[in-house]
Amino acid sequence: MTRAAEGGAVTGAGAKAGAGASASASAEALVEAPVEASAEPSLFAPQGGRHSRAWLLLTALLMTGAVFTQWLPAALLDWQPAQAAAQPWRAITAAWVHWSDLHLGTNLLAAAVVGAFGWAARVPRVQALAWAVAWPLTHLGLLIKPDLLRYGGLSGVLHAGVAIVCLYLLTCQTGRRRWIGAGVALGLVIKLLTEKPWGPALQRSADWDIAVAPLAHATGALAGLVCGAVVLVVRALRAQGVSAAQAAPASSAETKTKTPLR
Repeated sequence: MTRAAEGGAVTGAGAKAGAGASASASAEALVEAPVEASAEPSLFAPQGGRHSRAWLLLTALLMTGAVFTQWLPAALLDWQPAQAAAQPWRAITAAWVHWSDLHLGTNLLAAAVVGAFGWAARVPRVQALAWAVAWPLTHLGLLIKPDLLRYGGLSGVLHAGVAIVCLYLLTCQTGRRRWIGAGVALGLVIKLLTEKPWGPALQRSADWDIAVAPLAHATGALAGLVCGAVVLVVRALRAQGVSAAQAAPASSAETKTKTPLR
């Protein structure tokens, strides 16, 4: 009996398929793609790389936590729906729990790829904020399937990160970069559908020494999509507010200039 079976543990190790190879190729294409001022928005100019530091810091937090929590009891950290209300920290710490060396190594590699994907996309800080919010929401979404008694792994949160970057590329970029976002997004959707998250809570594969929880990938992608959309809408509304505030004094000054003196 494997360690995962003994603990009733589950994993999201399937992240290597969606958040791995396709995101890696996309990150390389983004880095190699020349920046054309006339074709691409200024947010994607080289100086935008300062914004992506927040994305890299969050990636580092995910990876570091996954490594150092391996010496802590998994039973205190993993996701357990029965303990969700009494022990809310599990919505965060569940991402750091891994059930085997293969599980941990695969997710660390996938996390590095997702981090590189966001860095190459030069995502602003608000996208990193969206990813941070999607982190616990990914695991809270598992409440819809209470028979998933235990869960641990980075892959659900990594799927959220991929969804956020794809949405950013699709809505805020043009040309080749938008096509890259569309390609990765399509691959993500196909992966989620083939995993059949509406099926059994746990699925086993000959490629893994642990069980996989496809639902975590789906809740992660959905949480990322929702959080990413919210920050984009808020950012757009704030930009409109600033533009209106800047336009008001100019309009007032123009009106005063045209008003004849009596």
